[in-house]
Amino acid sequence: METSFHNSIAKASHNEFMHRLMPIITSSIYKGVILSASTPNVYPQSNVDHQNVVDFLKKRDGDGARTAMRLHIIHVMESFGIERD
Repeated sequence: METSFHNSIAKASHNEFMHRLMPIITSSIYKGVILSASTPNVYPQSNVDHQNVVDFLKKRDGDGARTAMRLHIIHVMESFGIERD
């Protein structure tokens, strides 16, 4: 399922805050999967975004990975019609 990617990233971060945040993220992903049945462009973009995060992590580029993750969140929000502040 979609959560394995996010769980792996959180585990690799060795960040206690991320570990505690994962139940909330997992719940959001589950709800997003249900909603995405009517939003066909979510999966392809998410796959591209996930690959970008992985590519930056492989390069040990924390700033790049952070930016890629922020773009992923923005893309998901936009695909569901959620406005950013």
